[in-house]
Amino acid sequence: MARSSVTVKQLLGDSRMISGALDSAKITDTDLLVKFNTTLNSIYTRLNGSKFRKFFSSFPVNSGGTLIRGTRANNFTYTASTKKITHTSADATWVGGLVMFEDSAGNAYFATATAVTAATDFTVSNGPAGNITAGNLSFSLFLPPSATSQSIEGFRADNIVRIHFPLSGNAPKLNEDDFESASANPNYDSSSSYVHTGVSGNATIRFKFGSSVTNYGGYPVMFFEEKPFKVSAVTDFVDLPVEYHSILVEELARLMIIQLGNKVPKALESPMMTLSAFDGALDATITAFANSDDAK
Repeated sequence: MARSSVTVKQLLGDSRMISGALDSAKITDTDLLVKFNTTLNSIYTRLNGSKFRKFFSSFPVNSGGTLIRGTRANNFTYTASTKKITHTSADATWVGGLVMFEDSAGNAYFATATAVTAATDFTVSNGPAGNITAGNLSFSLFLPPSATSQSIEGFRADNIVRIHFPLSGNAPKLNEDDFESASANPNYDSSSSYVHTGVSGNATIRFKFGSSVTNYGGYPVMFFEEKPFKVSAVTDFVDLPVEYHSILVEELARLMIIQLGNKVPKALESPMMTLSAFDGALDATITAFANSDDAK
């Protein structure tokens, strides 16, 4: 599924208007589709190269477990002094589950559910220093898994960065041969390991737990998303988030101006350079998780 519902034709039209390349006989749509795919791939590469978080995501491995989500409802709050989250309900089985919650500014916090204190309240192992007021809290809680494999179909995971088990640490990624022999290797007795097989649409993560690992805990998979789909027709949807369409349009306009032999305006000399402003966002995200109680 494309990352936007905007068609290639719409963006090419904008690029032609900016560049003045309105004569399709001089620059054909076929030629522009090649430029479009090249530029699309360059934007993705730059975003991942600068470790921008837009193409970095996480999802829960939740094999046979349970997922509870809450999104900024008026009765959801976080109290810093007691590390308590108030929800519409809470259940004793939530204890030990992985909690990922955000405030209205998008700051994310990772913790484990430590206790259920009331029918609507549960506490977490760590969180922000300040309260999160009603209407500003969203969270996801993942309960321990009950299986050793997880289909990741639909997540478009390209390069898995890390899988972290709160109770046994980061899971090493193995090749298939080493993975099959991990059970007989004492080096993995106290850890969890995984292998990533298949491709998007039919991909699976398989896990092995060491002989001394008896409580898996909830665990998030952090990954870079796969590259955007190439387009083959102007009716195709643009596989890039809308907030980057202006960069794509300006870069295409720049390339068209060069092809026509005209001077590139100063405002269009380097539209791709604006992507460098996002350096370090992924590092900050991973560092925040690594410094949380659940990563120790």
